[in-house]
Amino acid sequence: MQCTSTNQRSKRAIKGIFIPLILFLLFLGSAPLAWAQATVEGTVTDAQTGEVLTGVNILIQGTFEGTTSDLEGNFRLDVPSLNATLLLSYIGYQTLALPIDGRRTLEIGLVPDVIVSEELVITAFGVERETKSLGYAVQQVTTDEIVQTRQPNLINSLQGKVAGVQVTNSGGSPGASSMILIRGGTSLSSDNQPLFVVDGIPIDNSTTGGLNSPGSNRAIDINPADIASITILKGPAAAALYGQRAGSGAVVITTKRGQAGRTSIDYSTTLSFDNVSQLPTLQSRYKQGEQGVFDPAATASWGPEFGSGERVYDNLGDFLTTSFTQSHDLSIGGGTAVSRFYASASIMDQGGIVENNNDFMRNAFRITADTRAGDKLRLEATASYTETERNYVSQGSASGVMGALFWPRNDNMRDYLNPDGTQRTITGSDNPYWGTINKPFESNVSRTMIVGSAFYDPFDFLNITYRLGTDRYTDRRMNYEATGSTFNEQGIINLADINNQITTSTLLVTGSTTLGGVFNTSLTLGQNLEMSDRQVMSQTGQNFIDPDFPSINNVLESDRRTSRNETRRRLVGAFVDFNVDWNNIVFMNFRGRNDWSSTLPVNNRSFFYPAVSTSIVVNELLNELGYDIDGSVLSYLKLRASWARVGKDAPPHILANTLATATNTFTVAPTGFISNVNNFFGNPALKPEFTNSIEVGADVRFLDERLGLDFSYYKTTTDEQILGTRTPPSSSSFLAYLNGGSIQNEGVEMIVSTFPVRGNDFNWKLDFNFAKNTATVKDLPGTLDRVELSTAWAAYSVAQGSAFLDGPLFGINGRVWKTNDAGELLLDNAGYPQVDPVLAFIGNREPDWIGGISNTLNFRNFSLSMTWDVRIGGDIFNATENALVRSGLSTKTLNRGETVVFDGIVESTGERNTQSVVLDQNYYTTLYANNGREFVEDGTWYRMRFITLGYSVPTQRLSGLPIRSLQIFVTGRNLLLFTDYSGVDPEVTGSGAGVGGAGSFGFDNLGVPSTRGFDFSVRLSL
Repeated sequence: MQCTSTNQRSKRAIKGIFIPLILFLLFLGSAPLAWAQATVEGTVTDAQTGEVLTGVNILIQGTFEGTTSDLEGNFRLDVPSLNATLLLSYIGYQTLALPIDGRRTLEIGLVPDVIVSEELVITAFGVERETKSLGYAVQQVTTDEIVQTRQPNLINSLQGKVAGVQVTNSGGSPGASSMILIRGGTSLSSDNQPLFVVDGIPIDNSTTGGLNSPGSNRAIDINPADIASITILKGPAAAALYGQRAGSGAVVITTKRGQAGRTSIDYSTTLSFDNVSQLPTLQSRYKQGEQGVFDPAATASWGPEFGSGERVYDNLGDFLTTSFTQSHDLSIGGGTAVSRFYASASIMDQGGIVENNNDFMRNAFRITADTRAGDKLRLEATASYTETERNYVSQGSASGVMGALFWPRNDNMRDYLNPDGTQRTITGSDNPYWGTINKPFESNVSRTMIVGSAFYDPFDFLNITYRLGTDRYTDRRMNYEATGSTFNEQGIINLADINNQITTSTLLVTGSTTLGGVFNTSLTLGQNLEMSDRQVMSQTGQNFIDPDFPSINNVLESDRRTSRNETRRRLVGAFVDFNVDWNNIVFMNFRGRNDWSSTLPVNNRSFFYPAVSTSIVVNELLNELGYDIDGSVLSYLKLRASWARVGKDAPPHILANTLATATNTFTVAPTGFISNVNNFFGNPALKPEFTNSIEVGADVRFLDERLGLDFSYYKTTTDEQILGTRTPPSSSSFLAYLNGGSIQNEGVEMIVSTFPVRGNDFNWKLDFNFAKNTATVKDLPGTLDRVELSTAWAAYSVAQGSAFLDGPLFGINGRVWKTNDAGELLLDNAGYPQVDPVLAFIGNREPDWIGGISNTLNFRNFSLSMTWDVRIGGDIFNATENALVRSGLSTKTLNRGETVVFDGIVESTGERNTQSVVLDQNYYTTLYANNGREFVEDGTWYRMRFITLGYSVPTQRLSGLPIRSLQIFVTGRNLLLFTDYSGVDPEVTGSGAGVGGAGSFGFDNLGVPSTRGFDFSVRLSL
C-alpha cells in the first residue's frame, strides 16, 4: 500500500507539472489575428531550379501570425496591411524578408544557403556546427539507424556503427544494462563511461547494482522512437565545454520536434520473439555425488557414472523459454510558422527467457513545443515522463540461471516441491524454479525530464540563449527471500529508495561579425551551474513473523536495519568559445573553461582547462588559390588537428575520514580481507585530475563522394588520478583516497564510406569502421605495481580486474601455477602442481581492435540493411567454466580418475618429477580450478548484430486512404556468431555496467544468457 500511495502522489505531481505547461504552450501559439485588413497569396519555389517548396515558414514581421506553404508551394495569409513585410524561412535556404509593397499576389523564389546546406552536427550545449569547421572527430547516428535495430536500450543501437565506441551488453535479461566506452578508459577507479546529454542538459546514466543483481543503466528510460539523432563527441577537445563530466566523451541526443505544415500522426508496433543463443556444453557421464560415490544431498556431480537407461536431464535448457516482447509508439507533430509541437506516447513490454518474474516494462510520454514571440524571441519547452518496471532473477553461483546450470543432471529440477508444499532442495542451494517465484528482484523507476529554453536575438549579430533543465528519478527496489529459503530459513526482505536529481542552468551569449569580408568570427561567453543530489534509503528485515507475508512490517524492530546515504555536488563553470574562419575554408577554434567544484578542497576547487582546434578544407583552399580541382576525382579533403586539457573533480564527500560502526556493513573482500565498506580515509589535500589530449585527422572523399575515408590518430594522458586504493585490514577502513597514477590512451580510428551503386531504382551503401586503442598505466602511487580497481572478480579469488604499472588498464590479476625462473612447474612431494600464493598478470581484456560493417541496399520499395560487429582479441575470464569444473559438470573433468605424470621439478628436492598422480575430485577443485590462467580465453568474435528487410507500400496503393506512408519490417538480431570462445558469449559484463574503473567486462559470471531473436514491425503515417 505504501508503494501504491507513493506512485499515485508521483503521478499527481507529474500532472501538476504537465497540465500548466501544456496550457501555457497552447496559449502562446493560439492567438489569432482579429484585425486582418487584407489577404495575400502566392507560391514559393527554389530560385535556382523552380521547384515548388512545401512547408516554408511564412511569418508577418513583428507579429506572431503566419502560415506555411502547401504541397504545391502555395500559401494564403491575412495581413494587417499591404505595406507589411513577410519573413520566409526554410531549411537549406537563406531567410528572406520580403516587403509586400501593396501586392496581393506574390511569386517568391528562395535562394539555397550554401553554408546551411553543408553537413551539420550537434556539438556542445546543443549548438549546430558545420562538420567541416570542426577540428576533432565526431560521428552521428540517425533516427532510422536507431529505430531499425529495435533495441529497448538505445545504447545497444550503437553497436558496430561508431568507430572507437565499445558497447558491451550485460546479458539476455530484460532491461539489462549496457556499458559504453569511447576511446578506452581514463580513470582507475571512477566511472569511465561518457556523459549523456538530452536536448542540451546532462542526464544520469548510472547503473546501480552488484554481482548478484546488476541493475539497468538509466539511459534505458529514453524511448528510442523519440530520438532524432545521436552525436558522439569522442575526445576531450570535442566535449571540453561540457566540463569535467565529459572527459570520457559525450553522447549528445536530440529528440524529435514538430515541423511546420500539415499535422503528422505516426504509429509503429513491433512484436519480438527471443530464444537463448547458446548454452554451455556439460558432461553427461557422471551424476550427483562426491568422490565417485552417489549422494542425493550433494550439490556437485562427482558421483558414479550414469547407469544404462538412466535419464540425463537438461535442467538449464528446460529452465529457459521463448520470450515475447511487444511495443507500441504513437506520435503527433505539426505546427505553423509561429508555433510547433510534438507529442508521443510509448508502451513496451519485454519478456524474459526465464520463467516467472522476468520482464521489463516501459511507459514513456514526451511533449515538446516551441513558439515565436515576435521575430526576436523564441521559446521552447520539453517535458518527458517515464515509468519502468523491471522484474529479474538473481545471478551468481547459487541462484537463478547459474543455479540451474549446476543442478545435478540425474535430478529433475522442475520437481521443486515436496508433498507438503515446502521447497525440495539439495544441500546449500535453493531450487531455481522456487527462487523465481519466492526470491524476486523488483525495480520501479519514475523519471521526469523537463527543459525550458529561450532564444533571444536583440540584434542581427547577437544571440542570447538560456536553458534550464532538470532530470529527476526515483528508483524503488525490493527483493525478498520467502520463508523456507536455504540461506534465510525465516525469510529476509530488502527495500531501497534511490532518489537522484540533476539540475542544470546554462547561459550563452554569442556575438558574430565578418571582418574585411573574408574573416567570419563568433565569440560565445557562457556560464553553467550544475546541482546533483542523490539519496539512498534502505531497509533490511529478517525473520518474518507471519511466514506467508513477506513485508518489512512483518519483522520485529530488533531484526531490522535502516541506512541512509546522501551525496550532493555543486559545480559552477564559466567558459569562452571563439571561432574564426577565412572564407569558410580555414577554421580556428579556441576554448577555455574554469570550474569551481564543491567536492574539492577550498584551495583547489577552482581549475581551468583550455582547448584549441583547427581544420582546413584543402580542396576549397586550392580552388580559392586558382588551382582547378576536379570534384569528380577529389570531391573533398579536410585536415584537422586539436589539443585539449580537461579537468575532473573528486567524488562527493571524500575529503574527510568516515566512521561507521554498524556491523552489517562489514564485508569480506575478494582478497579475503575483512573491512567496513562504509569506512574510508579522506584526503583534505586532493587536487583535480587532468586529461591532456592531442588529435589529428583527415576526411577525404573521391568520385563525387562515392568513396570516403575518415582517419583519426589520438593520444590522451590522464594524470593525478583521484584513486581509492584498498587499505590494510588492520586499518578498519576499506579505501583511502589520494592523487596518483597516470593512464595513457593511444589509438587510431578509420571510417570508410562507399556507394558501390547509386541509381534511381537501386542503391547500395557500404560502410566500414575500425578502431584500435591501447590503454596503458604509466604511473601508480608509491610502490604499487598494480591496482585492483573494481568489483570485477571471480569466486574463490581466482581472478580480479586490475590495472598494471607499465601494463594494461583492463588487466586480469589471477592465480597461476608455481614455477621456477625457467618456467618449469614446481610440484609438491606427491607430484601435484602447486598454486602460487602471489597473484600474477594473466590477461588483458582490452580488444586488439574493434570494427563494424554496415550494408544498406535499396531496390525500389524494398530495403535490406545489415550490421556486422567485429572484435579481435581481448581476453575473457571464463568464471562460468571455472565454476563448472568445481561442480564436476565441465567436460574438462571427463578424464577424472586417470593417472598422469606432471612434467616439472619437485620443489623440496630440486629433482625432476617421476611420480604419477590421480586426476581426482580434489585435484580439480583445489588445484586446477584455482589456477586462473587456465580459464582465460581469447574473446575474438564476428557477429551479425542486425539484419532488417523492409518494404514501403507504394503511395498509389494508398490513394483513397488516410494513410500517407506504410512500411513493414522484419529484423533478425544476433543471428550469427563466429567465435572460438568456449562459453556462452564473449560479450559479457560480469557485474553489469555499473562497475567503476575498468568495469567488469571480460568476466563471464553467467547470468541470463544472451539471446537471438526476430522482430516484426509495422510503421504508418497519417
